[in-house]
Amino acid sequence: MNQSKSPDDVLKGVIENAPWNNRTDKGKMLSWYKLPNHSLALILLSVGFGLLVWFIDALLDHLIFYTNYGTFLEILITNPPEHEVYIRIVLLGSFLVFGAVIAVLFVRRRRIEQALIHQEAKLHATFNSIGDAVISTNVQGHVAMMNPVAEQLTGWEKNEAHGEPLKKVFPIVNETSRKEVDNPVEKVLREGKIVGLANHTVLLSKDGREIPIADSAAPIKDEKKKVNGVVLVFRDQTEERFSQHLIESRLSLIEYAANHTKKDLLTRVLDEVENFADSTISFYHFVEPDQKTLSLQQWSSRTLKNACKADDMGRHYNIDQAGIWVDCVYKKEPVVHNDYESLPHKKGMPENHPR
Repeated sequence: MNQSKSPDDVLKGVIENAPWNNRTDKGKMLSWYKLPNHSLALILLSVGFGLLVWFIDALLDHLIFYTNYGTFLEILITNPPEHEVYIRIVLLGSFLVFGAVIAVLFVRRRRIEQALIHQEAKLHATFNSIGDAVISTNVQGHVAMMNPVAEQLTGWEKNEAHGEPLKKVFPIVNETSRKEVDNPVEKVLREGKIVGLANHTVLLSKDGREIPIADSAAPIKDEKKKVNGVVLVFRDQTEERFSQHLIESRLSLIEYAANHTKKDLLTRVLDEVENFADSTISFYHFVEPDQKTLSLQQWSSRTLKNACKADDMGRHYNIDQAGIWVDCVYKKEPVVHNDYESLPHKKGMPENHPR
């Protein structure tokens, strides 16, 4: 994830000269021009055609127009009629000039095509190396291309997404209301200018993830300023949103602690932890100095309401009688278990303790 640049900054580097939206044969572009230079062969071929015309003209003269002039060899080269020499030289010269012109045009076009291939390769390398997600569409709003970051965030592979409506590949909703957010590409095609998403927008990935994002969309215009597509740049804001929520939570707890008891504060802390961890049960216990006893302190509001009936705060509990839920005490690091019932070394919990 590229946090140093906004989607608007990235747009400036990708909306210009986007040939991938107008081409479907990138790997087949005039492939025969990749052969060795045939300029000399073209000139020699033109001279050969000129000599062939010379020969045919001499043959016709010998068989039709100058039947009594002499031998065919004399009419062909050793002693041809004077005016025929001029005609044949003009024809031969014309073929030679024609071949030279074609050869020059061939070389120039080949160099132009090679330059375009090189430029396109650089554009694709840039497109695929951008740290933000990028999707380009055609003027109908169907996906034309997407980079690897866009594939990762949307859950769509580029070959699978190609030609699909952007709304299908890039479904977005408001984080709070869950209402569908207006498609930014449709707005760009309608207004012809750069637009950005509103705050609190969430991307619904194909694999079921919900990813908070920030994005911008801009028109791709040709040399006549006509819109022929849209480029969409967006980035994952999960870490930014988490950091912001964490700061807000800390400030809220500091403010809360000034006017509440330790018990209330611990409950509030556990409630905040549940929100961050998306958990339904949380509790807070102390390990006594003997390192053998737990002192039961506090549970979250949700735990007390839905899962726990224990009301003897400060009750002591022998660590040796506990199981996996005190693994963190032995290991002195966080421990995560996702399937409690299947664990073989679970032991016990205090009466009415949540499971």
